[in-house]
Amino acid sequence: MRRDDVLACQIQSWYPKFRSVSLRTEIIPLPLEFVDYLLSDGIFLPASCKALPTRTRLGEWEAHRDDYEGLKEEEDEAEEPEVPAFPAFEAAVDAAIARLGGAVLPKLNWSCPKDVGWLSATGTPKCSNAQEVFLLLKASDSLTYDLCHAFDSCVDSPESDRAEAPSVAGDSEPGSRSNGGASVAAETDEKQQEASRADAINDSAGAEPQQKQQVEEMEERECVQQSRPSEFVLALRKWFDLRPEMEFRCFVKAHQLIGICQREITSFYPFLVDSHQDLKLQICDFYSNSIHGRFPSSHYTFDIYITRDGRVKLVDFNTYGGATLPLLFSWEELEDIYSEKSTMHHQSSSIATVSSAQDQLHNDKPCCWPSKIVEMRIVESRSGVQVGLRAASGAPFDLHDRSEGSAFDELMEKLKVECSTDQDDSSDDEDDC
Repeated sequence: MRRDDVLACQIQSWYPKFRSVSLRTEIIPLPLEFVDYLLSDGIFLPASCKALPTRTRLGEWEAHRDDYEGLKEEEDEAEEPEVPAFPAFEAAVDAAIARLGGAVLPKLNWSCPKDVGWLSATGTPKCSNAQEVFLLLKASDSLTYDLCHAFDSCVDSPESDRAEAPSVAGDSEPGSRSNGGASVAAETDEKQQEASRADAINDSAGAEPQQKQQVEEMEERECVQQSRPSEFVLALRKWFDLRPEMEFRCFVKAHQLIGICQREITSFYPFLVDSHQDLKLQICDFYSNSIHGRFPSSHYTFDIYITRDGRVKLVDFNTYGGATLPLLFSWEELEDIYSEKSTMHHQSSSIATVSSAQDQLHNDKPCCWPSKIVEMRIVESRSGVQVGLRAASGAPFDLHDRSEGSAFDELMEKLKVECSTDQDDSSDDEDDC
């Protein structure tokens, strides 16, 4: 996966081309000041914020003024954060929400703040004014991907350029380096930048702590700029109460639709067992007529929704791999499926071998495979239901991180040691008896 593949999945990149088959959306450029606000620590909103309901009336506060005098003095002494104001941006957001019917789903370039839907009165990321949008964006952890880590999985990210230099130089994908001179020049520039940063650090060794901090902040800004896009946008999508059983994720490898998967894998929907073959035909037709050959990347995924009247709507594009969830598949399985189905398709083709080889040489986007080759997976029984990521939303990371070296892992090791110690003590007591 390359940076170009990630950038192609930005909503401002693909939506203008697929507007006619997607959900109605308005895109507003995000001011840099607002990006800094999202990245700042804490969650704070203007005093006149309408994002949360007022829980205390003034009369109740006046009646219990004496009880809260000490608390009020402590609050006055505490340093209050400076709350920024974005009147022009807020007005633009409110106007867009009104044009979209009064309720929207907000998202940045790639991600939506679904992890903080519990903050709203409806338990969903549905927003009816700009300040509700600001609250969800500010509180969301999932948006950190857009703001700071969008290119972490890319083979041509700044961190991996040095390690991948030999393979990148010989890559034939669009946008890759085509000659050794470009690689040498890029490597030279990187070395010069590293030398400059090293000199700055050495020069600051005997300087004041403030100067050292400035150098560190400069390095941090450079790192952030390399790991995020040049432009951020706020996409406001018209709110629809979508039926989760009619959402599907589709996987495309080398311009071929190879897999379709139920999007909501935390529930079992019996009617899908009987109708999934018809739905597969419908989705394959949509891909062939509306998407195939129009999206710039050769490997990607896309999410769709089938309406009550049978129309297929494009919801989003995502990268093939990286932060994208394969749901009922695994990425290794998808690779195996592509290899197997590709062989099967070539063997069953009635086109002459020479002609097929010539087509592959002159056509980067071959014809779609027949729908019978595409594999579709659904939750076929209640025993197949899986735990979704939403179960962890709103809970501390340490509570559900079970990896080696995590806080949970350390707690279990301590418990094992204590249990072992208690058993040793009890055995010693028995020996004394």
